[in-house]
Amino acid sequence: MAETAPIADVAVVVADSLFAEFLWKASPFRDQNWPCEDSKGHSDRKTHPSDVVFNYDEPYRPVRTYVNTDLKSYGAGSITPLQVKKAIFNLAQSLQCAELSSKWHDLYVEPETAHSLIGMLFIYNHDNAYDKNFDSLLASLDLSDVAVPRGSRLFILGPSEIHWLNNVAYEIRQMRGVAVGAIPARDACYFYHPHLARRKNVQVKEAKAATLEMLMGPWITMRYRKATGKDSVVLFYRGKGSKPDEFLQVIDYLMNYQMIEEGIDVQVRTLSADELAAAHFKQAVEKYIRDCEAKPDTAELLRAVLYLPINDIHSHFSLLVAGMRDA
Repeated sequence: MAETAPIADVAVVVADSLFAEFLWKASPFRDQNWPCEDSKGHSDRKTHPSDVVFNYDEPYRPVRTYVNTDLKSYGAGSITPLQVKKAIFNLAQSLQCAELSSKWHDLYVEPETAHSLIGMLFIYNHDNAYDKNFDSLLASLDLSDVAVPRGSRLFILGPSEIHWLNNVAYEIRQMRGVAVGAIPARDACYFYHPHLARRKNVQVKEAKAATLEMLMGPWITMRYRKATGKDSVVLFYRGKGSKPDEFLQVIDYLMNYQMIEEGIDVQVRTLSADELAAAHFKQAVEKYIRDCEAKPDTAELLRAVLYLPINDIHSHFSLLVAGMRDA
């Protein structure tokens, strides 16, 4: 069933609000159709759509990534293998032509900018009634006929991923408004991409946004400096904290990348965690201290790491308001 305009607009509202908190920039050119560049291979199409194109700078390469995005807003009954496969197939075709299209580049790519292009299918469940395993649905699809251009990638955000990211974005907004100086304005925050063993962060000043890989990963790390001059780290952990060993991975990451240091406040926040997650986190800290024979100063810093839950919210937007927002 085709989406009505107000229902389709709900995905736009959610995506704009969500990705702004992760410091993505959105092109002002929305809902654009541009010519198909493969009339033989895409015989059933004359144009391809771009609902919105986001961009951010890559930390480990001197390039800017452009995210050609297909926004879908479905009721639970419409999230079917057939619908999802069709959306993936169409987005892959759009990627093939976007790389060749002068019109697409004129609309979205800053001149003389080294860039990469990826596709993102954003499937928002507007009635909050989808209770199936979306990963299982994806695993059931035969995608052998979906051709993603070499060097490009296609990401699929389903209802559970969007629910997670929407809650993290909401938590950031709440933390920013809790008290003066809690979290500074967006332009004073950045998402942390550490120097890796074989990959250095080559755009430390430019690459402040959370990459799509980070957003799809096990945690999202945000850093900022308070008005007091003290550095702060908030790690949003996607796991449930069902065992202490889960948190040992988190602690190891914080230690390896020098975030457990004097002068840095650290918080770990989880969504819909196990009821014993707080106890498991404490147990993990003590185990890490014992196993690594941490010095007293380091042990004190580890014990000072705050573990906090994220309030689980379900976004709900009035279809009437969504339909009227551009009127």
